[in-house]
Amino acid sequence: MQRVRMLQCFGLTGFVLAALFIPAPAAIDAAGWHLLWLFVATIAAMTSGLPPGPVLLLATMLGLAFGIYPGANSSEQLSFALSGFSAPVIWLILGAFFLSQALRNSGLGERIALNLVAVAARSLWGLCYALGAADLLLSPFIPSNTARGAGTMLPIVNSVLDALGVSGETAHATPHKARLGAYLSFSVFQMNVITSAFFLTAMAANPLAAAIAARHGAELSFVQWFLYSTVPCLLALALLPLWLGWRFKPAVDNLSGVRQWARTELQKKGPLTRNEWLNLGVFALAVVFWAAGPSLGLESTWVALSAVALLLLVGVLRWDHIASHKIAWDTFFWFSLMLAFADALAEWGITAWLGQTLVEALEGVPLAFAGTLVVASYALVHYGVASQTAHVLALFGVFLGAATDIGLPATAIAMQLAWASNYLGCTTTYGTSVAPPYFALGFLSQGRWMGEGALLLLIHWVVFIGIGGLWLRLWL
Repeated sequence: MQRVRMLQCFGLTGFVLAALFIPAPAAIDAAGWHLLWLFVATIAAMTSGLPPGPVLLLATMLGLAFGIYPGANSSEQLSFALSGFSAPVIWLILGAFFLSQALRNSGLGERIALNLVAVAARSLWGLCYALGAADLLLSPFIPSNTARGAGTMLPIVNSVLDALGVSGETAHATPHKARLGAYLSFSVFQMNVITSAFFLTAMAANPLAAAIAARHGAELSFVQWFLYSTVPCLLALALLPLWLGWRFKPAVDNLSGVRQWARTELQKKGPLTRNEWLNLGVFALAVVFWAAGPSLGLESTWVALSAVALLLLVGVLRWDHIASHKIAWDTFFWFSLMLAFADALAEWGITAWLGQTLVEALEGVPLAFAGTLVVASYALVHYGVASQTAHVLALFGVFLGAATDIGLPATAIAMQLAWASNYLGCTTTYGTSVAPPYFALGFLSQGRWMGEGALLLLIHWVVFIGIGGLWLRLWL
């Protein structure tokens, strides 16, 4: 594995060096052109599975060595390359990771899911909706869809399957159980894709999309994002278990064992603990201030970090939880470098140039159809990308800029692209980091997974572009 990674690194470095000799188009600066190729190589490296932190650090150092970051001298270029570390949106994401850690520490997230299963699991559809509702309730507070879908929900799904006597190793010997396992696991994964689109804080790249949208004159606050998303997201969540039930045709004789398992787990937990009550209270305050923030002049980042400070004060979080949160700091590091990278491309005019190229391709296309093409193309490109965050950073601004340049309303198209940034994860086993753990359960082949994902993408286009577009017209 190390040898393969070394070969990948050498290959990508060689690609960047070779790209330095490709002449720049007349419309853009040579430094910006070279930075674009470095960015392409960086995205390719991340897509191929190389860790984003080391890749972005190397790319940043190469960019500074070649002097292709904006700035009159090396000191100004270094400041630009590190400017992402002071961006409020980056600190919002970091704070939200710590809030999710508090949720896990207190056990409140698991309790919410268990209560829903104990109450609603009277039919297979009820069980599926209960698991989706648990994910939805947790989504405003856990900004990592991986932490929520794989860290919190997947263990519960595994326990439910155990209670039903279903496992990936033995299910294929019994087609009945294979269909049941495939239906439950795939449904919960696909609902995570949609809950990630419901709230501004439900997926790590959502605040980044909102920050990029703001540069194009589109404001997507916490409340606005929620109001715009309610109808299409709720409709998509309602349709998913029904559609997948028709596709997989699962059947189960008795769910009493699942309800009993959930009740037993809740009995073990006992009444709400002090930390759970404190966690619940701080989260309720956070939601209130996120909602009232625009009218009070409070930034979302301030709300998130204040909630973290309160949780530290009351002892739900400890400083060692924050200092040792590897995923949060890793994300903070590479997101910051990536954001500065994207800002540099915009500063050199590369983003505008790419957008103009797309605008020229859409000339003569009726405006309503052009909007559909922009969103659909943005989603389809994800078949070649393995990170939703990289997708947003690399392409969100390009497609949004092109759409606004041809006359599409900024807020409406920004929201459509933001939704697509989430539901495009439905397509492949590698399109989002939540997918591999569910695929590893062994209930679906890669071909079946991607086939069902392609059908769901078509349904999501109807729901979000069609019905979601009509819903947006009521607000905009």
